[in-house]
Amino acid sequence: AKCTVAELKDLPDDHKVWDIAAHYLACMCVNFILAASPEKIVLSGGVMLRKCLFPMIRQKTQIYLNNYINVPTITTDKIDSVIVPSEHGNRAGIVGALFLGKIALDEKKKSSITRA
Repeated sequence: AKCTVAELKDLPDDHKVWDIAAHYLACMCVNFILAASPEKIVLSGGVMLRKCLFPMIRQKTQIYLNNYINVPTITTDKIDSVIVPSEHGNRAGIVGALFLGKIALDEKKKSSITRA
């Protein structure tokens, strides 16, 4: 894009850099779908604040899958509920880390109670 990372936010939604980003993110989604058949793919982080990316990623994911799998949640507009932004916005990473820490702490507490 011939700009700094800080300047990306100033690029228009129709700039080719967003199409390229959507391509790579859609390839990742396709791999997730084919390898793990997830019910939901949650995307978050700085670049995902660019809301124009979600429709592009969903469309490219469907194009790249080329009806290889016949799952209505993937092949129809229902894909909007499969590839989604995090409900925690740009805080998803820290929220996820805290949640995993809480799970680990709870497990540690359980194991110390059963040993007592």
